[in-house]
Parts: sequence; C-alpha cells; structure tokens
Amino acid sequence: MSTKSSSIAFLVFPRDGGPHASPQEQLGQDYLLFQLLQDNPTKPVVSMIQWPYWPRGAELDNYTTLIMKTCWDYHLRASEFREWLLDFKAYPGPKARIIGDVDVILWNLEKEKYLPEIATAGFKIPETLVLGPENLVEKLTDSLVGAIAEGSTPWGRYGAAVVKPAISAGSYNTIKFKRGDTLREDQKDVILQLQKDGGSVLVQEFMREIEEGEWSLIYIVGQYTHSILKIPAAAEKDAGNTDLSGDGHEFRCQARFGGVYVDSIDPPVPAREVSDRIVSWLKDKFGVERLSYVRVDGVMRSGNVSIPAEGEVALGEFVVMEVECIEPALSWPTRGGDNGLKLFAQEVL
Repeated sequence: MSTKSSSIAFLVFPRDGGPHASPQEQLGQDYLLFQLLQDNPTKPVVSMIQWPYWPRGAELDNYTTLIMKTCWDYHLRASEFREWLLDFKAYPGPKARIIGDVDVILWNLEKEKYLPEIATAGFKIPETLVLGPENLVEKLTDSLVGAIAEGSTPWGRYGAAVVKPAISAGSYNTIKFKRGDTLREDQKDVILQLQKDGGSVLVQEFMREIEEGEWSLIYIVGQYTHSILKIPAAAEKDAGNTDLSGDGHEFRCQARFGGVYVDSIDPPVPAREVSDRIVSWLKDKFGVERLSYVRVDGVMRSGNVSIPAEGEVALGEFVVMEVECIEPALSWPTRGGDNGLKLFAQEVL
C-alpha cells in the first residue's frame, strides 16, 4: 500500500445521465466498489472523472490510482481513447497507477487482432472473417447471397453469421443473418453506420449454442472468483422488431435485450480449464505477475451444451467469444461476486 495519501478516480465517459450524473447513476453495479473504497479505514479520496477531463501530463501525479474498468462506451470514442492511453504510457513524469494494465487494454481494443492471436495460441474461437470498411454495404448485402456466401463467409454449421464492429462493446451495432436472407432495412442501416464509422468489421459464424447461454468467467488479480451464465430472451419477437437478427429471435444475451443471468451453477469443467489457461497465457504474454481483472466469455459446443443438472458434468469444448480486459461488467451482486469485489478493492488500495 502506498504511503502517499490515496486519491482514487474512476475514469468514465458520459452516459445517459450526462456530464452531471452522480457516481451512483454513472457507475451502476460498480457503485458498490466506489462505496467500499470510500468506507475503507484509510479514508481515501474517491472521485469520478468524466471525459474529456481525464488527467494528462503533470495532472497524473494528482492521483494515486486511476480505475479504467468503468470507461463504458469507449468504443464510441476509440481514437481519442487510444490516444489518451498512449499519452499516459509515454508520459515520463510521476503518475498514478492504472487499474487495468495499459498494454493489456491497448491489445484488447481490437477484436480483429486479439482474437486471431488467441486462436494461434491454441484457443478455439468462432470462425472469423475480417472485412475493411471500404464498400462495406456491397460486401454485406448483395455479396452475402453470392460470392462471399459461396466462398469465405464463415457460415459455420448452422448456416448463419454475425456481423459486428472490430472495436465494440455490449453488442453495439451487431446483426445476425442466415445464408440466403434478404437483409431488412434496419440491418442495412446498421451496415451503413459501420461503413461510416470507418473501422474493420468481423463476420463470424453464428454459434447457436448461445441460445443455451454464454458463460462469463471472472478473474480478479489473477484468481477465479465467480461466473454467470447469460441466456438470451427465449421468446420469439414480433415482425418489425429491432432485434437485428433477421429471423425474429433475439441472440444477444445482455440484460438490456432481455437476457437472463444465472449464477446458481458452476461453469462446465472445459470452460474453467480454458479460461484458466487464457489468464495464464495473458500473464506470460505481458510479463506480469497478475492481471487486475479479466472476464472470459464463451459457449459450450457439442456434447452437453445445455444447462447441466445438479451433479452433472458438462462435456464438449469451450469456444471463446471474447476476452474482456477493458470495461467488463463483473457482476458483483451475484454468487461469489462479493469475494471478487473485496479482492478488487484490495488491489486498488
């Protein structure tokens, strides 16, 4: 623990509450962490800094610790976000410690780069094609039922694919379509926005196993602490919905899309084994003894992919959908989350 009087700041981007949002409005579940830090006997000064007022240069020495985990919506300001991280890294003077290693965050920014690297390291990911933004509308409309569908589009075993930005979070501008579909106007609008945004786009095989739930395994200071199973809304939606799936079924598992979170069961053995190995691989890659926080997301494929009954062992392979090292929701108010929250607070202090 530092002997310097602790001044801890959560770095955030403005959200629905705007620039004057309170910490409780802005931080969501992480307000639990905010309160836990405030209540610590060492009495640190705990604050929240909205973008664009994040400290730079000599201002960085005004804080002992900066917490990056709450910088939601970074993907909407990706260039500015990357610039700030690089400036922080390059600043030669005294500066705060960042919770969330800068090199790990920079690596984790672009799915088009880190997912293939994970695959090369021996971890299973969905079949993935990377497309540049040029002429994206043509690539992802007429060509979907033509050349790409006959060639390299990763339709996978279920004849469906998912399109998402390479820099994204929370299923932002993510759509699903089946081979031979005619895209709806709302889907084409998303494609136009992706082209306007100018970044690369991932086309991935649709993993139907997501309908049985996506596992999120959470590690704090390198230790597995807890997990949740996120299950998409099961009900078929009415025609004209905004689920962007192309077939009227929701495929996104976040709570705001109707997803249900289950914390009453432990993850399948393959999920835990693969996630443990990914965390170890990250430590070796970046030469660090521990990582402040990591969330590994994935689905079980083949064998028993449904929710196991009590005492039942889930079989099959764990396919990694994402590794979250920037601003993952860490599900503090769930089974095991309280232990993770305390470990995180200890890491900050």
